[in-house]
Amino acid sequence: MILSGGGREITIPGKNVKVNASFPIERKDLSGQSSDSSFANAGAKPQKVNVSCQIPIAESANLAALIEFARACDSNDDPIVYDVSDPLCNSMSIRKVIFSGEFRASESDALRVYEVAFELQEYRSVAQRREERANANAAAAAPAVDGEKQVGSTNPAKINQIIKETAQG
Repeated sequence: MILSGGGREITIPGKNVKVNASFPIERKDLSGQSSDSSFANAGAKPQKVNVSCQIPIAESANLAALIEFARACDSNDDPIVYDVSDPLCNSMSIRKVIFSGEFRASESDALRVYEVAFELQEYRSVAQRREERANANAAAAAPAVDGEKQVGSTNPAKINQIIKETAQG
């Protein structure tokens, strides 16, 4: 697995690198007290990627570099978004990830290695981008009411930019 972003790149170090991916399928039961099988889709949630590896204790600099990648933030103190290159992630259409959840490292009792495990979360999933396009298309198709500006986005940064532009204009 290779992560690249923020002007740098890292190949997950160590031995026995294992990658597991998962995603929830959330449905809400609408049947109430009946035997009806109605449900509502609760939306597509981001996929998760769990990575584990063993880093030899003699190569502790590799562990330090990986920890630095996990903690890295941009100038707005947001986590760095990494492009991911991995066969399983490619199969699941996971292209961008952020470090999320717990990062664990412990010294093995039997071997001279650090047992490392961490979680990555999908960033801007295919479902999210599809939903943003649908919202933009719906906003563009809706007639503007006098004095209102169509935003066409659910992205907070874009909404704030439009608000600033409107306030200046």
